[in-house]
Amino acid sequence: MIVANRSSGGSGAMKIRSLGAAALSIVLLAGCAAANDDEAVTSSASASDAAGNGVAALPPAEIVGKALAAIRQTTSVHVKGRLVDDYRNVSLDITVAGADETGVLKTSKTTVELITVGGQRYLRLDTASWIAMLGATKGELTAQRASGRWIKLSAADRNFEDLYSVADVEELLRYYDGFNKGPVGALDGQPMISLTSPDVGGDTVYIATTGEPYPIKITSPKSGGTDIAFTEYGATVAEIKAPPNAVDLAKVVS
Repeated sequence: MIVANRSSGGSGAMKIRSLGAAALSIVLLAGCAAANDDEAVTSSASASDAAGNGVAALPPAEIVGKALAAIRQTTSVHVKGRLVDDYRNVSLDITVAGADETGVLKTSKTTVELITVGGQRYLRLDTASWIAMLGATKGELTAQRASGRWIKLSAADRNFEDLYSVADVEELLRYYDGFNKGPVGALDGQPMISLTSPDVGGDTVYIATTGEPYPIKITSPKSGGTDIAFTEYGATVAEIKAPPNAVDLAKVVS
């Protein structure tokens, strides 16, 4: 079962547009150029005939319910793509296995690596990220103290919390039960049904109509190119281990 790390409250849309107070200062460094979507989306009546899991015939709320049920039964998922809006252009590549996860968030100037093992969160920031968060002088000093080591976060430290929520598939999906049902079709050859925001150019989530009804992609053309793919559901994942020689955040940030 996927038990993604959640912060309290907020919709799925808020999760992909709000990375938290301290984290926000990191990702603001990115340029605002939109990512180019290269997926091939086709619509066809025959795709409905090929649908084997029955979700294409359901109303949006029930489609989401089926997708949530499928997510809760899987053991792992790979989340990869880009978050884009007026302020940031962030690429993410995160593997979630049960309650654990490992991955990286990048902008054109910064890199943040993440690990969660047994509820304990770690992160590793490059020098540019420390500077973005703390300012030039303090950021440089903190980066020197950290010396490229992994930072161990305390349970009380909420500043980075939303960084660990961007790969929370279940939380993201909850947002889509009020959306409009789109046509059946295929996304990169995968039969799917889309749920789309009533806003022009708004968010769309694509749900598989064969096999398990997993979400396979979220896009948001209105945001400027947000495009997040969910793949490798249930795949065997190498054990995610706590990084060696991690240091408490309080020991590097004064």
